[in-house]
Amino acid sequence: MIVATTADENYALPLRVALRSLVDFHPEADLHVLDCGLTTASMKKTEQVLGREVFWHEVPKDILPPLEPNPVLSNATYARLALHLLLPRTPKVLYLDADTLTVGELDELWSTPLSGDMPIAAVSDTGELTLAQKAVMPKVTTYFNAGVFMADLAEWRREQVHAWYPSLIGKAGPFHDQCILNTIFDNRVTVLDTKWNWQRHEGGPAPEDTRIIHYVGHGKPWYPRRNPRPDHAKYHKVVARVC
Repeated sequence: MIVATTADENYALPLRVALRSLVDFHPEADLHVLDCGLTTASMKKTEQVLGREVFWHEVPKDILPPLEPNPVLSNATYARLALHLLLPRTPKVLYLDADTLTVGELDELWSTPLSGDMPIAAVSDTGELTLAQKAVMPKVTTYFNAGVFMADLAEWRREQVHAWYPSLIGKAGPFHDQCILNTIFDNRVTVLDTKWNWQRHEGGPAPEDTRIIHYVGHGKPWYPRRNPRPDHAKYHKVVARVC
């Protein structure tokens, strides 16, 4: 299993939690981190708490077109778009956002068939949209969440999907990289069960068959006083192991 994620120094702690929870179920997985500004100390700390090597890939500033001015965007927002370029010999990858928590085995997910016709597999996005967001969303058959996905990187490279980026960055829709991926892979995505990406803006506790909890939006578990939720205790058990 080959797993990739991305983080900058603001997400150093969530990164350790995401990887520690994954390694608990898959100690054999190859771990790749797209480094968007992590300190050397944070990288060493991550490997220390995991007890194993991590492959770090610095994201060059010029690997993607210039970002539009926005105080909440950084290279980390778009880094996943360069997976096929930063992992040039990797045929397929499981991508996980750093604000995820693995709570079950992922072998079935890793075995998801991918092909040239369907080079990405992901869960439909379950967030509610404002009227303003709906007005500028890409018109796609199925809009998926890009926080967890399987990708056929060999096909991404064959198609040179990065050729789309100059015309899409800043123009594809309100959710930036996610809207870009949805535009490029419209009608070419294998839609997965929500257990592989249970998005935390949904109400109540995660269903028992959930394998990955994704803390989307503002309800991040490292801000428990702002918006405490039922599964935050599970998250903080892992936090205690990686601090």
